[in-house]
Amino acid sequence: MCLSTLALSQQKGPAEELPKLEHLSADQVNPQIDPCTDFYQYACSKFFAANPIPPDRAAWGVAGPLQQWNETVLRQALEAAAAKKQGRTAVEQKIGDYWKSCMDESAIETAFTKAFQRS
Repeated sequence: MCLSTLALSQQKGPAEELPKLEHLSADQVNPQIDPCTDFYQYACSKFFAANPIPPDRAAWGVAGPLQQWNETVLRQALEAAAAKKQGRTAVEQKIGDYWKSCMDESAIETAFTKAFQRS
């Protein structure tokens, strides 16, 4: 949960569109490589050639797009719960208020500074 929250907090701007998810298919394997010799290259070389590591990531693999999709869906749900709109349930309000309190960086910085000034 902490890593997911960290990843969500590092996304810039409004929630983005959902990334496209690729499904497994036979055309994603490299038929020029013998699977008995190097199964990893047989199964993954086409993916890595078509999907370089994004500049904001340290690593990227076949699960990367799914992780990005999950982070985007989670962020959209949290931002929707944080929107002060009529008809929110008590649970949505609690989730939204908690999310908003964690993401309000200026209020966090102000409280942090005041805590040190009192010491």
